[in-house]
Amino acid sequence: NIPIAPDPMNPGYYTFEIDTSNAPIIGKYRIDITASLENHTKIENYGIYINILSRPTNINGSSGLLYVSESFYIFEQHNFTFSYVDTMSMNQISNIDQKSYILQKLDTIGDPIPGTEESGSLSESITGDYILDLDTESRDDGEYSIIITLSELNYDQSVVIISLIINKRDIHFELPAAFSGSKVEIDSGAALEFTLTLTDPDDNSSILGANVYLTIKDNNIIFTDHNDGTYTVKVPKIADAFFLPETFTATLTINKEYYNSESSTITIVVKIAETFGFPTFYLLMIIGAIVAVTASLVIYRTVQLAKIPTFVKKVRKMKKEIKGKKTISESLLYPSKEEFIVKKFGDKWGKLGLSIEEILGIKGKVKKIKLPENKFKETKLDEKKIEKEQLKQDKLEKKKLEKETKERERLEKEKLEDNEIPKEKGEDE
Repeated sequence: NIPIAPDPMNPGYYTFEIDTSNAPIIGKYRIDITASLENHTKIENYGIYINILSRPTNINGSSGLLYVSESFYIFEQHNFTFSYVDTMSMNQISNIDQKSYILQKLDTIGDPIPGTEESGSLSESITGDYILDLDTESRDDGEYSIIITLSELNYDQSVVIISLIINKRDIHFELPAAFSGSKVEIDSGAALEFTLTLTDPDDNSSILGANVYLTIKDNNIIFTDHNDGTYTVKVPKIADAFFLPETFTATLTINKEYYNSESSTITIVVKIAETFGFPTFYLLMIIGAIVAVTASLVIYRTVQLAKIPTFVKKVRKMKKEIKGKKTISESLLYPSKEEFIVKKFGDKWGKLGLSIEEILGIKGKVKKIKLPENKFKETKLDEKKIEKEQLKQDKLEKKKLEKETKERERLEKEKLEDNEIPKEKGEDE
């Protein structure tokens, strides 16, 4: 029974209080009122209906349905914490009847994957918060949907929908300083060698055991893993660029389990071969052009000189030697008139048994050329050659002289014999 008392503020009115906590559950209730007064009619079974509602709540400051979206990397540990609060009193609601969750993994289009459903309960901390631990550090990468329900008798139920994405980890690398962006230049015929350092940008740790390779000319060249986060590749001779630089495109690929694959295009420029810092091809072209021009000039000069009479050439050389105060070379001297006659008619006079050299008075004469004091001495080889030629000429002259002497004696003897024969005939007569 609930006592009813007169309303002190409003005469003729009566008031009473109802403690709704006495109601076991929320819902609609009837209150029967009985009123009586002496000498007055008694009122009985006068009914009043009241509807006891659940107490409003909020979760993490949000009333009604709470949406949460989280994204982090695989192997990371992450808990979800919720505060279930009575909105009217702002007190946390503890020891609640229901604190459950349902988890499902989704496919690439967002539909639940059959057989991946999980359910469980949240734990309550000493501060009255409710904690969801999904062991994210051991879960596979992918997208998950989680529905959390928090409820207590006579309180509004709170629901949380979580969209969770566990990502593969990223790989960070930088090309060496020799690269200009993604382009590198190498010498003709040279090998390409460089080292990469792989790190996890989330915690800056070194990445070990990755599969790193370079694809060039349809060949995969594997990097060497140094087990410290560094990887080295050496590509043998790519090309011999002789005429023009050659450009090649290579693809750098990096793979590792639980990591996003990385792929990068590299441009390799093989420079033209150089000699003394100048392109060899163009240097050879220039040298060839110079040689061709020089050869043309030499041929032209040779042809022009060939048209000049020998006598004029010798005169010019003699003029130069005279101006230079040098001894005139014997090869430039013309024979004397007598020597020319001997050379021209000597054989014919010899057939007659006569020596034209003796008649002209040049027999046995040898020309000797004196060198000036300021002239460099001939080499020993030249001296021996001159001496040998001189001895040879002396021998020839001597033999010729002996032959002519014998021939002259023979002719004189025959002449004497011819003279003696007529004399004898005259004496007999």
